[in-house]
Amino acid sequence: MILLAKKLSAVMVLASLLVMGMLLCVAFLTSSRDVRTTTWLPVVDVSQLPADGTPLEAKVSLKRFDAWMRMPDVTDKVFVRKQPGSQQVLAFPPWHHSDFRIPIRYEVACQQFVSTCWNVAFDANGNETPSTACLRDSSVKLRLNELPVRVLEGRVWVLASDLFN
Repeated sequence: MILLAKKLSAVMVLASLLVMGMLLCVAFLTSSRDVRTTTWLPVVDVSQLPADGTPLEAKVSLKRFDAWMRMPDVTDKVFVRKQPGSQQVLAFPPWHHSDFRIPIRYEVACQQFVSTCWNVAFDANGNETPSTACLRDSSVKLRLNELPVRVLEGRVWVLASDLFN
C-alpha cells in the first residue's frame, strides 16, 4: 500500500510538471513580442527639416528581441519633410507600390521622388506627377504611402508597423 502511494505521488508530480511545462509553452507561443504594431520610432528633430519643404532622408532602426536574446536591428530609411509655411510634417517610406517595394530616391534638381525601376515620379506630397502618368494607363493613379507621423517635444516619430512589415 505504501509502495502504491509513492508511485501515485510520483506520477502526480510528473503529471503536474508536464502540465506546467505545457502551459509555459502555450504562453510562450501565444505571447506577442511583435512590437511593430504599436512602436513609434524616432526619426529626426523638426528643427533639422528644411523650411522650404525639401525631403530629408533619415535612417530609422527597430530593435528586435526574441524570447531569449537581442537580435540585430532592422534598419531602413524614410523621407521626412515639413510643409512650407506650416508645422505639418509628412513622412514617406523609401519605396512606392508597397506590394513590390520599388525603391525611390529624391531628385533635388527636379524636386521629385523618382522610381529606380519604373518610369514614374512623385511630387513632394507623394502624388504621381502628370508627366509620368501619361506614359502608362493614367486611369490608375499611383501615390506614395504616407507614414503615420507624430511630433513630440520637437522630434518626429513614425509608426514602425507601416515601415517594417
